[in-house]
Amino acid sequence: MPQIGTLHIKTESAALEMGVQKIHAPINKIIFSNEITNSKNVTEYIAASKNISFDEAAYQLKNISSEILNLKEGQEFLLDNVGVFTKSQNNKLLFEEVKEIEIFTPSVYAERVIHPDDSHSILVGDKETDRNSMTEFFTDSVAIEKDKWWIWALVIFVASAVMILIYLNGDNKNSSFGISHKYEISKPTNQYNNIP
Repeated sequence: MPQIGTLHIKTESAALEMGVQKIHAPINKIIFSNEITNSKNVTEYIAASKNISFDEAAYQLKNISSEILNLKEGQEFLLDNVGVFTKSQNNKLLFEEVKEIEIFTPSVYAERVIHPDDSHSILVGDKETDRNSMTEFFTDSVAIEKDKWWIWALVIFVASAVMILIYLNGDNKNSSFGISHKYEISKPTNQYNNIP
């Protein structure tokens, strides 16, 4: 729009809400920006829709733009089926789009359907694969090595038992455990005399 800015139509895609099993319809939003662009396309649209000349359409568009620019604080200018322009307290131009009527864009029931026998592609990280290869990947039997710690414990126990038996049954003189020779205890000698 001349001297005002540009109105853009932004289409938001359909949204899936699995919690309530609904798909919401795509929505067109009209967004106002202060960026001034060439108004030739809008002028051609007005001329074609009202069946008037290009110059007459350009004149009407210029009048609409000047009316919007001359709004006072709190005043509104309605563009049919588009939205409302207003001026704020700091003389800034504001735009509020006309909301779409929900009967024309209803939400519909959506149920997730899974076909367990069909192969479909899956995105895993940055790699695309299919359902069958992912099933194979997760069902491959991984060789689990059994714990064999008990074998070592049994070997150490048997070796200890053998060494204890050798010690207890053998001649203690040549033993490597404890004292290897016996001491004889002699009778103590008198170290004092009894006086009668």
